[in-house]
Amino acid sequence: MAGTGAGTRVGLEPGEFRIGPGRRVTAPELDFAPVDESAIQVTVQEDGGASVSHADRAVWVDGIPCEPATATPWTHGLVEVADRVFERRADAAVDPRPNSRRTVGRDGRSPFNRPPRRRPPLGPDGVPEYSHLDDALRMTTLDNRGLWQRRASDSDAFHIPIGLAPAPAEGSDRRLHTIAVDLQHERGVGLVGGSDFTRAAARGLILHASIGFGPADLDIAVITSTPRVHAWEWTKWLPHTTVLDDPQLLSNEAEIRAWVRSLPSRHHGVPGREADPSLHLTIVVIDEPSWWHDRGSPLRELLADETAPVRFVVLGGSPEEIPSPCVTVLEERQGRGSVLEYFSENLRIEGVHPFLPDESIAIDAARRLASFDDPERAAADTLTRELSLERMLGLDHPDGGALAARWIAARGAPTLSARIGRSSDGIVECTLGDGALDLLVTGANDSGTGVFLE
Repeated sequence: MAGTGAGTRVGLEPGEFRIGPGRRVTAPELDFAPVDESAIQVTVQEDGGASVSHADRAVWVDGIPCEPATATPWTHGLVEVADRVFERRADAAVDPRPNSRRTVGRDGRSPFNRPPRRRPPLGPDGVPEYSHLDDALRMTTLDNRGLWQRRASDSDAFHIPIGLAPAPAEGSDRRLHTIAVDLQHERGVGLVGGSDFTRAAARGLILHASIGFGPADLDIAVITSTPRVHAWEWTKWLPHTTVLDDPQLLSNEAEIRAWVRSLPSRHHGVPGREADPSLHLTIVVIDEPSWWHDRGSPLRELLADETAPVRFVVLGGSPEEIPSPCVTVLEERQGRGSVLEYFSENLRIEGVHPFLPDESIAIDAARRLASFDDPERAAADTLTRELSLERMLGLDHPDGGALAARWIAARGAPTLSARIGRSSDGIVECTLGDGALDLLVTGANDSGTGVFLE
């Protein structure tokens, strides 16, 4: 449920199962492989009952301490041991109700009309108890209607679950509840630790956000370096990262600066006016400090712009690699849970079990989401598939007089300019002559190069 491998499932037949560090370091989470040292032993009876035992570990079953060398019944609830949390589910089937979104459009996606939101129950502190990562992952299946049910206009919008933590309690009981980061009011969250930890924590946060909110309310961009791109290729499957048909996975300075310049038009904002995140939000994952750290870095001004409807998830090896807008910081602690600090609230939570899914879990979920289309996404988010020549030239009703006026205005010009198409920045013109380079048009047979020249 939480910790490394969050979201991984395995079916257990009757028998005894030792769970602990694998003898093979490359063994997947919950794989049937040799275990060097058992953390817990799970015994499954023929009648479906189960129990948990251990030798000398700190183990809690549904918040109650588990005595050493004693079989503690595991009928429900969570088992917490070291930096992992497990849950037993007798029936993990998804909602079997039929869904009408199986119609596939020309782009291979199924339009998905988002359902009304089911309000989450309140936790012990009166804060909504958001779903665990495994619950969220099940929403990506075809038969579940919980996908994208959260809205940017919700009072708790963009409160994204990040892990489990013990609720305040008296005595030795240790009840776990979901904790979240507030990306509605706060501008960013920092993830501090080794690269495996920070990327896994970012995967968990991205999956929760992209499952809870549709692309009409949220888009996601990942900014990294060329050597690290491979770790984020899975995000290209998410419909939230595709804006204007291009995945927002950026790794060089030119494309990062171009992306920053395009943000105001994408959010349809008014310069100088404070942005309204209740309309739409962009989450930016930054996995390369050089893009923001130096004075001339391409993200420096964006980080300083408090009006932009942009929120940051910044990965760093130390707290010094986290920019100041990230007032919530999750820091890795080996073997004893992580630490989450809300600096704006002067609150520190110890013993946090973050949602740390493997890359394979993220790839599988992102590929399932790739088949869905959000009909509520504004038409301005995508370029038109067809653009008439008259519209491109600004000639709504072309006639001889209008054409003659254009010819006279262009007479004697030292260059030859032609409008050749449209991009996200507007009409694209090509200029020839006066020392300009020749125009090279490339394309496969029957790809339209001849029509383009006409």
